[in-house]
Parts: sequence; C-alpha cells; structure tokens
Amino acid sequence: MLKKLSYRPDIDGLRALAVISVILFHINPNYMPSGFLGVDIFFVISGFLITSIIYREMAEGTFSFANFYNRRIKRILPVFFVVLIVGLLVVWWLFLISDYHSVGNSALSAVLFLSNIYFSRIEGGYFDIGKEELPFAHIWSLSIEEQFYFIFPLILLFIFKNNLLKKYKIGTLFVGGGDFVTPFICKSSKNRSFFR
Repeated sequence: MLKKLSYRPDIDGLRALAVISVILFHINPNYMPSGFLGVDIFFVISGFLITSIIYREMAEGTFSFANFYNRRIKRILPVFFVVLIVGLLVVWWLFLISDYHSVGNSALSAVLFLSNIYFSRIEGGYFDIGKEELPFAHIWSLSIEEQFYFIFPLILLFIFKNNLLKKYKIGTLFVGGGDFVTPFICKSSKNRSFFR
C-alpha cells in the first residue's frame, strides 16, 4: 500500500510565493515584472498533486473516474458558482446594458471552462481585455486546470494500463510532444500562447 500524501509545507510556501507574485504583478507589473509566472507555478503544483493522487490510487487499485471527478466537482464548483453569481450581480448593478452581451459570452465560456480559448481569440493581451469581459477574465487559468483534470487521468490510465511507467522515455514523449505542438498553436498569435 502506498503512503497517503501528507501535508507539504514546501508546497504551501511555493503557493504563497506564486500568489504574492501574481498579486504584485496585477497591482503594477513593475513591482514584479515576471509575476505572471506565479500562475505557471500553480499549474506545476496542481499537476504534481493530481498525478500523485491518481498514481497512488491506480497502484492501489482504488482509482475511479467517478470518484475523481466527484471530488473535483465538490472542491471547485461551489466556489466557482459563488464567484460567477456575484460577478453577474456586480455586472447587472454597475455595467451598461450594452455590455451585457460581451459579459454573457465571457460568463458562458467560464461555465463551459473554455475561458482560455475565448480570451485567446481577443485582440491584444491579457491587460487589453475590455471592461465588459473583465469580470471573468481570471477564469482562464481555472479553465486550463479543468481541461487538465478532464484529459490527464485518461492519459495516466493509458500509461498505467500499458505498463509504460517503467519506461523512462515516457517523460521525453510528453515534453517532446508539447514542444512539437506549441509552435503550431502559438504561431498565429502570442495571445494563444498566453491563454493555452
């Protein structure tokens, strides 16, 4: 039986650094010029933790897609819907009726966890997003995480079932695959590389 993941103060420390860097960057990019990389740190932490959890459960024979997705839903959706509802109420209170259509598109992409794709199609960069879409701009990173939660367990199951874990080249395959695909995704727009 594999050991259950225990509390990791080092990971909490990384989270704190990531939060501080992102906040400082949003207050003023000059305070922390590369502060946006805090989001990448969150992605790495999430990937590490999710991979550890899924691998442990697969090794123990207790992994279930239903249980995995149920835990993700219980952890993420309640807070997500509170943020969405409060955001829509703020929009209703403060925004012009003419802005409702754009806000609606932004909110719909958030509900579908496709905000990263929606915002990647907007001209300019992250800080060029119009005020009518701004209430839900931050959900782009949650969308990427949810897409990861949807796809990555399938990849891990394939690797586990085909006994590819023992083959050290599997990591090279993922890195090489990512390096191969990225230029095609990002060549037409720097915005796409940011939101994907």
